[in-house]
Amino acid sequence: MNHLAHIFLSGDDNEIVLGNFIGDFVKGHQWQNYPPGIQKGILLHRRIDDFTDHHPLAREAKKIFLPSYHPYAGVITDILFDGFLAKYFSEYSSTNLKIFTEVFYAMAKSASSKLPEPARHMLTYMARDNWLFNYRENKGLDFALRGLTKRTGNLVPMYLAMKEYQANYDFLEKCFRQFFPELITFTKKELEHFTHDF
Repeated sequence: MNHLAHIFLSGDDNEIVLGNFIGDFVKGHQWQNYPPGIQKGILLHRRIDDFTDHHPLAREAKKIFLPSYHPYAGVITDILFDGFLAKYFSEYSSTNLKIFTEVFYAMAKSASSKLPEPARHMLTYMARDNWLFNYRENKGLDFALRGLTKRTGNLVPMYLAMKEYQANYDFLEKCFRQFFPELITFTKKELEHFTHDF
């Protein structure tokens, strides 16, 4: 899953949210350099990614993008799944999506000193252009895929995956709708385990 899902699945503990948000920027055992709450978030991020990568429905969705966009098929699927989460956010949260994103940006900015520099840099643009809120529309997804294409050196034109997305929309939506409740259940159990592990 991508940024919106990781943040949403973190619950109400701000340090877990921050850790989950920066998960991709923390490599190897570097997670041990952070306070316990952020450590939980980083480890939760890794477990969410592992659960997603091995889930049959996520793998089926990913197959659509493998022929043309390998090795980026997984991250493309993650972004598009965030699009479905944004579109149907009211079904999973009692908080309005726009308010949810604004609260996150304000919290993350106030704690920016705890973030790795690349995450702080990304947060600036994420908040400015409200990536998380704009995932709910095709133009927001296209913007995200174009940005990712640029950040990976334009090796693979990932924004062209919008064609496959639109052609396979019903199937991808079905995969997400069946997969995401299972991910929510998994994440809640992981968060419960953390109360005993730390």
